[in-house]
Amino acid sequence: MERLVLLYDCGGYLNRASIVMNTTLVTEADVEIEDEKKAGYSERLFSGGLRAWLHNARFNWVRREVADTDISTDTVLELGCFDGRVLGYIPSKIENYFGYDADWEGGLSAAQSLHADRPHLKFRKCQTPEQFAGDCNNVDLFISLETMEHIPPEMLSDYIDRVKRAMAHGGTLLVSVPNEKGIVFAAKQLVKLLFLERGGKYPYSFKEFFFATIGQLEKVERGEHKGFDWEVLRAELEQSFVLEGCSGLQLPILGPYLNASIGLRFRNER
Repeated sequence: MERLVLLYDCGGYLNRASIVMNTTLVTEADVEIEDEKKAGYSERLFSGGLRAWLHNARFNWVRREVADTDISTDTVLELGCFDGRVLGYIPSKIENYFGYDADWEGGLSAAQSLHADRPHLKFRKCQTPEQFAGDCNNVDLFISLETMEHIPPEMLSDYIDRVKRAMAHGGTLLVSVPNEKGIVFAAKQLVKLLFLERGGKYPYSFKEFFFATIGQLEKVERGEHKGFDWEVLRAELEQSFVLEGCSGLQLPILGPYLNASIGLRFRNER
């Protein structure tokens, strides 16, 4: 089956035309998927609806944690900062902020432009552990939101070591990650199949889908979100830091296993 979707702008309106071959129809869902691919990161995740609610949950969690607990924000280090969105969710004063990002979709340029008049906020590109936090010391708060699942497993321990060296004694770590196993994983995959991307960058085979649904992620080939196990990450972080909290972010009352994202709070006491 062949199909071609043509998208063109005329007079400020998006017009859609399709050439249909072999009687295959181009549906609105097909066009929405094409639009989705063209949208920017923030537009895709935060423009409204269910997806915005899911993704805003991690930022609201940071705000609650900082506001409700005794967390110093004098020096803040963030891995995966993109455009510095989290800064709008920290209710206390920041003396120094270091934001690192791989800059896959141009977020750093947006951050540097947006905060050009605030020299205490620094944004830097980082794609390897060697590029991360080399001159950061006595960090009071480390933040990493939906980022560690994207780090290649062979690099993760080096990143954690660099976080450990940068942290002040008693400093706090706030780490959020997606839940990619169990019934929540199966539900997310169904929603993606029906309404969002089809297959994605790292598609699951039927066997992998089954094993992820029953929580046997060691039988799923890793690829960023695919095969990521938040409990394995939690255990690795616990080797260097003291776990103080583990909660689901969208509906905390349901606990971590029944939420789309998990929030982990650690203290640097070791």
